[in-house]
Amino acid sequence: MICRVLGVARSTAYYREHDRAQIVDDILAQRIKHLIDAEPYLGYRMVWARLRRQGVKVNRKAVQRIMQIKGWQCHRRLKKRCLPRVESSPSVTTISDVRWATDATYVWTRFDGLIYVNAVLDCADRECIGLNVSQRNDAGEAAWALEDALIRRFGALPRGDADVALRTDNALVYASELYRDLAKAYGLHQEFILPHTPEQNGVAESFMGTLKLEARLYAPSCMAGTPIKVHRMKGFREALHYLNQDERIGSQGYISTAAAVTRERS
Repeated sequence: MICRVLGVARSTAYYREHDRAQIVDDILAQRIKHLIDAEPYLGYRMVWARLRRQGVKVNRKAVQRIMQIKGWQCHRRLKKRCLPRVESSPSVTTISDVRWATDATYVWTRFDGLIYVNAVLDCADRECIGLNVSQRNDAGEAAWALEDALIRRFGALPRGDADVALRTDNALVYASELYRDLAKAYGLHQEFILPHTPEQNGVAESFMGTLKLEARLYAPSCMAGTPIKVHRMKGFREALHYLNQDERIGSQGYISTAAAVTRERS
């Protein structure tokens, strides 16, 4: 009678909260754990897709619930702040050690699988002054390439007095706290290009395309299909030597990169 007068369902009036034991399929959890150990960047949708590919028929929400209970979900990426933006559109300069440019690319190799190449270039003489090749592409690997460039140009890591502009794109690697703090500590003034304008980082973009092309030419016996196949680092070493010593630069009067470096330093 009371529920009818108040207009409340009796199930609602008599409901009492009680603790419910979380039931987890241990076999399914082990399968999920095996997948995320092999590929930690997978979210629950990709894990569900991999399980379906393996013949495991499971609901996507069940995969999500297990990953939530076990604490296996991917961390949400924070919104990046790519500031300050570039002040001038062209990336080229006429004086060495005024502006550097950096970028990363990846190449499929026959023996090492997918490898990432981080390079730092001088926007005046176009010399590749810093290089790091690894099977990961994170802020630490990009920092190795940057420190390699600083040691090559200054002989040692500067103490906040490098005074060089560093142009990058808007990748998470370059917007990370680790990379930005490192660049600031060395005295580099980082500047980000505008979104969807790779031409503002044209020196690095052009170099990456040429590097992969030259590596392909220097290791033709290791090619297999459309993806570029380079026999470990042989192709990269020879291609980089050619680009830094013998390549002719149109904007420099078609002289070699080595000659441009010598002219800038003289």
